[in-house]
Amino acid sequence: MLNKNIELAEPIAREEAVCHLAVDELKHRCRTFERRYHISSSRFSKAFEKGTLGDEEAFFEWKALLEGIASWSRIKRSLKKLHH
Repeated sequence: MLNKNIELAEPIAREEAVCHLAVDELKHRCRTFERRYHISSSRFSKAFEKGTLGDEEAFFEWKALLEGIASWSRIKRSLKKLHH
């Protein structure tokens, strides 16, 4: 069992790094929207969910970025549990 864990450690660590890079990139792209609309992603998400922002195409892209961050973060947490 020990050898199998050692064999899996490197690929799991690599995938964790990929997740980290993906989250960083998506957060960077969210900051562009935060600057453009002068609102944090957290406040944007709440307003978007309430339907108070309108249906501008950029808002749907921003929401997709936030969902991507959540998804990659979940994957990273799962990998961390396997690795540590």
